[in-house]
Parts: sequence; C-alpha cells; structure tokens
Amino acid sequence: MRLNRLTLAVAALCAVPLFTARVAGAQQQAGTAAPMELTTTSEVARSEYRKAFTDFLNTNPNSARRHATAAATADPNLSVALALLARAGLSPDLSTADRNAAANRAVATAANASALEALLVLGTREVIAGRNAVANEIFKAAAALAPNDPEIQWINYIGTRGAGGATPADIIKADREFLAKFDYGPTHNLLAYTLFANGQRAEAYDEIAKYVRSNPDQPNSHDTWADLLIMDNRFDEAARHSMGSMRIDSTWAGTPMKLGAIQSAIGKLDSARASFSRARDMTQFAAAKTDPSFWIATTYVLAKDAKSARRELDVYNQIVTNANLPANAQALVHQRMALVEALIGDRNAVVPHLAKAAEILGQQAAAGANHSAFSAVCYATLGDAAQAQANADAFMKAAPNNNFGHTLQALAAITAKNYDAAAQHLQAAPPNDLLAYELNAEIAKQQGRSDDAKAAKAAVLKRAVKADGGPGVDVIKLVARFRAEKL
Repeated sequence: MRLNRLTLAVAALCAVPLFTARVAGAQQQAGTAAPMELTTTSEVARSEYRKAFTDFLNTNPNSARRHATAAATADPNLSVALALLARAGLSPDLSTADRNAAANRAVATAANASALEALLVLGTREVIAGRNAVANEIFKAAAALAPNDPEIQWINYIGTRGAGGATPADIIKADREFLAKFDYGPTHNLLAYTLFANGQRAEAYDEIAKYVRSNPDQPNSHDTWADLLIMDNRFDEAARHSMGSMRIDSTWAGTPMKLGAIQSAIGKLDSARASFSRARDMTQFAAAKTDPSFWIATTYVLAKDAKSARRELDVYNQIVTNANLPANAQALVHQRMALVEALIGDRNAVVPHLAKAAEILGQQAAAGANHSAFSAVCYATLGDAAQAQANADAFMKAAPNNNFGHTLQALAAITAKNYDAAAQHLQAAPPNDLLAYELNAEIAKQQGRSDDAKAAKAAVLKRAVKADGGPGVDVIKLVARFRAEKL
C-alpha cells in the first residue's frame, strides 16, 4: 500500500515522544536548517503564504488574510493557506460550522503535502475545533521536523506557555530560554507584558524595543508599546506609538480602537466616538464592525445619554442581522444590550435582552457558562443579589474548572453585602482578573482601608483602557471600570 504524506504525518503524531527525539537528534547532528517545505509549484503561493504565516503569528490578521488569499489564489490546493483562512481572526464572518468545514477541506487537500505542512494543517483544524490539547501534540511533532525554524518552534512553545501552574518567574525564565535560541519578535512581545505585570517595567520596555528592532515592519510591536504606556498613565506617548502601528500598516484598525479607549478614559467622549467610528469603517467584515459599534454605545453611557446609547445598539444589532452572522454573534448583541441597559439602570429592558440571547443560543448553550456570566454581571449591576447568585452558581455548574466562577461568586456576595464570603472567593479567583481586582478594592473600602482602595481603583482604571480584543474580556473590563469609578 502506498502511504501518502498525510498518512505519514498522522503516523508521526501517534509516536510523538520517540519520533521527536530521533528527528531532533538527527537535525542537530547535521547542523542544517529545516525550513518549511511547501508542496506547490507556484513561487507566488510559496512567498505569499510565508508572509501570511509571519503576519498571523505577529497578530496582524488583516495582512495575514491578504497574503493567505493571494497564496490560495495562486495555488487553490495549498492546504496550509486554506487552513489559515479558516481561522476566526482571518475570516471572522464564518459560522462555527463553516469554519470547521473549511478546516476539514484544508485537511483533505493535504493528502500529498509534506509531513510538516500536513501537521500544521491538522493542528490548525484541531485548534478551530477547540481540541487544543490534541493540537499541542500535533505542533510538538511539527516542531521536531523543523528545529531551526523559529516560527514553527514558536507555535509549539506558545501552546503550553505558562501551563501547569507556572509562576511569572517561570514564564519569564522560559521566554528568555526561547530567546537565547531564537531572537523572535512575538516572544519579546509576550515577555514584555509579563515583565510589566510582574513589576519589571524597565525590562518590559527593553523587550518591546527589541521587538521593534527585530520586526520593524510589524505594527503589533508599537501597539504593545502603547499598551505599556497606557498602564503607566503616559497617554500622549501611547497615542503616538499607536499611530506608529497605522503608519506601518494603514489597515491596522487597532489604532483607532486604542485611541478611542484612551480618549474615553480621559473624558474626550466625542473624540473617542469618532475614533471608534473610524475603526468600524475601516473593516470589510461585519463581525469586525461589532466591537467598535458596542464601544460607540458605551461612550454615550459614559455621557449618561441613554437615548443615544440605545440608538447605537440598534445600529449594532442591524449590522449583525443584515450580515446574518452566526448565532453566538447575534446572542452577543443582546447580551451586550442587556449589560448597557443594566449600566443605565433599566431592569425592564435587561430581562428581555437576556431572554432573547437565550432563545438565539438554544436551551443547551443558554445554560452554558458564557450566558450565565453575562446574566450574573447584569443582575449584580442592577443590585439584584438573588439573581446574581443564581447565575454565578449556574456558571460554576457549567464550568467547574474555570476560576472566573469565584469572581462571579464574589460579585454576587458583594451585591448581597456579604464581604467575608466575597473575600474568600476572591482568594481563588484568576490572578490577572481585572474584575476580581476591582472587587478587592471594594472590600478594602468597606473595611476602611482607603489607601488600598484608592490605589486599586487607579490600577483598575489604567488597565481598563487596554483592550485585549476578546469581547468577553473587554466587557468585563468595562464593568470593572464602571464599578471602580463609583469607589
């Protein structure tokens, strides 16, 4: 029987420990590089895919999509390009089913690909399907085939970075060990964030400067620099670095989003609104227009203009409806609408939006952790301790291993003015959870530790400006900000 390369790749995966040791040893003895072998006769496809891969790993999805599309156009059977285009960041308007189908088509085209290509495609398919542990093992096998390719090594490393209860010191040490082998920009990027969060600010700025020097054509380096400056309250410098990202890549919508966050933080709400509107106009994808639309509405909430906030939320809803975006995107509109109505203080509007989101999601999904979290936060914002507690309990039932459940339990306890119970839950909350940090500030104020509460409030307001790009994370930051401002 003739074994094609995809079969060989799967066989390699099944024997990862032994296979990894043998291949790595052979490569190191030979001392030769093992660059990715692309099974295409098109030089255009080969060149464009490598550019797409680099941009993807440097958190530049717009540019990655352009190059991946060019690669797939030059060679419609280039499996790695097709797999990349199935990723959410590159094709945000695809439904979950369509994304999985696209990933499976990419796997089907990999039958005659190189073993390394096939492993990358298989790993990407597993990531898209949510099977990250399997994907990590596949990328481990891929890394064994290319021990001198920093991008392949990075994919393997990033999948388990910080796993197993690693401390910040452990992560910093591991990052530096990786950098001793490969002077690789994304490693400098994440190391800078970790150093900054660990209080090593001077070293963090050194690392991000190294990222700029090693990858001068990547806009994310300046975007990260802006984030660090924001957390240092150096907003003018942060804005200049953020503009640097757009000078490198004119399609970088992160710049107007970041400027909008800075402007809203310092009370320039009209300017913030214009920035968020620019970000919305810059993207061709309806799914990518939703976050700016939500933040436009929040500027009106901050201005205590409920009528305009609701008008913008209706625009947001129309974008999602007209594009027929997937069910989770349609539900997210109503979850966010519920949150804004809770911030405005209109309980009568909160309940119908949560019910509509549950209807869209279906019974099983509506009982899941994400919807329970939104519901708990909304009811806590309204001061309804019983409903906040019920939904915090539902979250912990749906996701018993997710420590954010302890944050929600603490939120419900504080809503009920049970500060001792809240403090106990916060001891088990995720260490970098901004909402948990803000809740600790509330407890400090209640206990008369005004200096601690004041310092925590300042830290929360700084960190809330830094958008992480995830709708769940950034919504939590918004909640933390509103609560902190009331301290």
